[in-house]
Amino acid sequence: ALAHAAELEAELDALAPLRAHRAASDAGEWYEARPYLNVPEDRRAHSLTAGTLKGPGKIAISPLVRARHDAKENWMFIHVGRALCGHEGVIHGGLLATLLDESLARVVSVRSLGCSFG
Repeated sequence: ALAHAAELEAELDALAPLRAHRAASDAGEWYEARPYLNVPEDRRAHSLTAGTLKGPGKIAISPLVRARHDAKENWMFIHVGRALCGHEGVIHGGLLATLLDESLARVVSVRSLGCSFG
């Protein structure tokens, strides 16, 4: 599992959209965060995305978020494994809705509270 996670991390870093975004002229206006990376084990038991769905074949690595410091925009890169398919090769729609919900909640939280997640 550790070797697979390291391989996924390398593939994430090599994604053309991520590399281009990191090299953009406004790159200094953005920061990166890894949601769920440091969630304590006792809290993971009650978290769908940070706990139940975490692991090989599921959400094997923590998502990568690139967010503007002014909270106007963010990009989220998430690897979703085959164990989370609703049909062969198709990620379950309920999972996609959950991930969208969490990413939008992050934007609302950051904008309304003026805080950042890391």
